Amino acid sequence: MPKDPRPRTISKLTLGYFGTMEAGAWPPYNGWESITPSGLGGDLLCWQGRLDLQANFKQELTFFPTGQTIQEPGIFVGELEGSSGTYLEVLEIVSQVPLGLQTIADEWSGFGIAPTRSVPSFLQSTSSHEDILVGRYRTLMASSVSSDTTMYNTAKTQNFGSGEPTATDELYIYVLVRLSGELDPEAENALRVPERRFVIAGLLAEEPDLEYMMRLKRSFELQEKVY
Repeated sequence: MPKDPRPRTISKLTLGYFGTMEAGAWPPYNGWESITPSGLGGDLLCWQGRLDLQANFKQELTFFPTGQTIQEPGIFVGELEGSSGTYLEVLEIVSQVPLGLQTIADEWSGFGIAPTRSVPSFLQSTSSHEDILVGRYRTLMASSVSSDTTMYNTAKTQNFGSGEPTATDELYIYVLVRLSGELDPEAENALRVPERRFVIAGLLAEEPDLEYMMRLKRSFELQEKVY
């Protein structure tokens, strides 16, 4: 049983994005970048960041998640010329190990080890369920506002992740957005992505030495994986 648990909430803000696709790629803005999957398929719009847990690590404390949310007070909007039937897929991940945007993009697009398209921690992925603390997948369908402006509404949301206690010194955050449909690569297709905040509530506690050392050992083993 953990000793002297005390509540703590950790959070990370990702800024919004607005850009116009150029030669099939999204220009960098606010920390967002364009990632090309290793095979056929359009570029993904991606963001990555870290959540610092160094203070907990130095005090040899374990963080036990009790709840999580991804706050997103905004909308996805596309300004598309000569394109139709578009939809968005959004993948958001908080991981105990560095996964790498290129690896996630390749697996999610159905290349390499995951020919059937997979998200981290699922069967065709190289990462395990324990790796992923928080995950959310969404499909957003188009709802036309005007002839060349499209607002996207959520059609499906699926949360995943282990919610496992962690003794690591940092967490890794990834956001990937895929725009699919009949896109004209020569047109000036623009996309607006709202900002979001990852919030994880939990308890900080001291574990018995053996349990803590075993958790650290497992964390180091996960870190040494090759993705």
